[in-house]
Amino acid sequence: MTQLTHYRTLEEAAGILRSNPRTIRRYIRDGKIPFVRIGRKYLFRETDLMGLPTHHRASREQILT
Repeated sequence: MTQLTHYRTLEEAAGILRSNPRTIRRYIRDGKIPFVRIGRKYLFRETDLMGLPTHHRASREQILT
């Protein structure tokens, strides 16, 4: 069975990481966060965001509410 991959936008990623979107763009530029670019949009796998070692990351329950 194939597991679906959930992607988040830059704004959603900033909310999950409790950061400013500018900070996420800086992470992209510095190669600190994996992403996929489709056109002008940046997308981030939810599993990658949840795996980041940061104390600022929101819990899964906070994301879903």
